[in-house]
Amino acid sequence: MQETSKRRRLRSMGGMLATGMLVVLAASPSAAEVVEGTCTGSVTVQGTDLTIADDSAADTTIEIPASGTVDYTASLGVEAPAEPQTAEGDLVITLPIGEWEVESWSNETTLVEVSGTETYRVPAWVPQGSGAIPLEVTHVQGDTVCRADYRIAVEGSPWSAQSALLVLLTVIAGIAMLWAGRDRGTGSGRPIAGAIAGFVFGLLCAGSLFAFGAAPLDSPLFYILPLVGMAIGIGLGAWGPFDSGQPSDATDATDETDRAAGTTPGDDTTQLDATRDGGQPPTEPR
Repeated sequence: MQETSKRRRLRSMGGMLATGMLVVLAASPSAAEVVEGTCTGSVTVQGTDLTIADDSAADTTIEIPASGTVDYTASLGVEAPAEPQTAEGDLVITLPIGEWEVESWSNETTLVEVSGTETYRVPAWVPQGSGAIPLEVTHVQGDTVCRADYRIAVEGSPWSAQSALLVLLTVIAGIAMLWAGRDRGTGSGRPIAGAIAGFVFGLLCAGSLFAFGAAPLDSPLFYILPLVGMAIGIGLGAWGPFDSGQPSDATDATDETDRAAGTTPGDDTTQLDATRDGGQPPTEPR
């Protein structure tokens, strides 16, 4: 019973090695290129013409169905050991900065070849119709190391509730960045608020480009656009080019002086008449 359980777990790991499967309690086929080790494998999606082998170029993005059944084979390319060895590895998503581990595994086994059939369903959090998702799977068994890189994209329309919310947040962040450029009456806006809004706006722009298939998940736009947005936000905040409709501080000070003198703010007629009469108030006619 225990050996059957081990064989089942190793079969799942072998499937991931062969196909570069996206694993969260399920697996997904993709284009994969073995970049380290002698492992080989292939996968065929049932009901389609899609077959991916271990020599498929990693820079080619393969669109896969959101769910399906695949036939796979996998081999580490070494002889089976006489004693069980530790087999462990992980699958990670490559991000613009760093990596995110999706799944990891560890087992004791003597098996070095597997084949079988897997039914998979891509997790709901994986966006459909998005840009390429770069993945890396590493499997170490004894002294054998196998690593494969690959890129996948899930078939479907990018328009969804999640993408619509992302677009809405992007528009709100853009409005906030413009708001930071309103003149407060001092000849400048709000540079700190502009920096924050610009950073968020740039990050959301990069996310929108990925969600609609215009940029891969590891695109440098994910750190370039936030920095550009921050610079624009600071510039708008320091410049304050948008009129807020409020009087400037200098105008307020002049108005207060006029009120203290008992004159109407901005009324120069009384002052001119007083100057014309030598500074004396006009007399009543007899």
